[in-house]
Amino acid sequence: MDQLEEARQLMRTRRYAEAVALYERLAHDATAPEQASILSFLSAAYEQVGRFEEAIRSGRKALEVAREASNDATEAHAGASLGTAILNDFHRKGPSAPKWDDFREAMALLEHSAVLYEREGSIDYASTLLSMAEAYRGVGIFNGAGALYTRVSRELSDERWAASDDLARHTDYLRGRAFMGLGAVALHYGHRETASDRLDSSVNLLLSGDPQVFKRDLEEIARIFESELDDREAAEQIRDLVKQRLSDSD
Repeated sequence: MDQLEEARQLMRTRRYAEAVALYERLAHDATAPEQASILSFLSAAYEQVGRFEEAIRSGRKALEVAREASNDATEAHAGASLGTAILNDFHRKGPSAPKWDDFREAMALLEHSAVLYEREGSIDYASTLLSMAEAYRGVGIFNGAGALYTRVSRELSDERWAASDDLARHTDYLRGRAFMGLGAVALHYGHRETASDRLDSSVNLLLSGDPQVFKRDLEEIARIFESELDDREAAEQIRDLVKQRLSDSD
């Protein structure tokens, strides 16, 4: 295993402080465009240990290096990392004094990254659009969120995203997140039956993801069914399904 993959494995196993230290060493010795990629990963690692200002600085440096290297793939990654760091810092500071310039900058970065990812033929464009949709929903712009969730759910139905089993599973997971978002938007507007249908559609699709990731998603869906849709039976069925899938993956 090379050191970059070792650092990514540390992130997957939530050993974030170790990942930060390794990414820092790797970034110090790397040259463009690899340095831009490492700095983007470092930005995400900083966020996990609560070092948001450093996450943003690392993201800005990554974007600078990527642009100087004229590398669209690394620029897309850097822009998405920086946009995400800015958004998470925006939400962390809370609604008492929102810095809307920060929000707008983050959304512009994510939108540009989505364009670059799509140009490269990378499914990461859909992940980036989902991040934008979540951001809109987080500040109460439900029409914007719904439009992006709808776009992802439709565009990822294209057969080109089923070119391999791994890609198909990842595609299903992303579509599951889109349907989950559409369910939340429908619920906001009081469309309970539509919300229930969208959330039902999301469940099996989400199961295509990593167990530790879909566990969080499906637990949230179960909570919505129980506390907001008054459907305790559906909530328990989802929780039982999660337990079974986690048991199967051990």
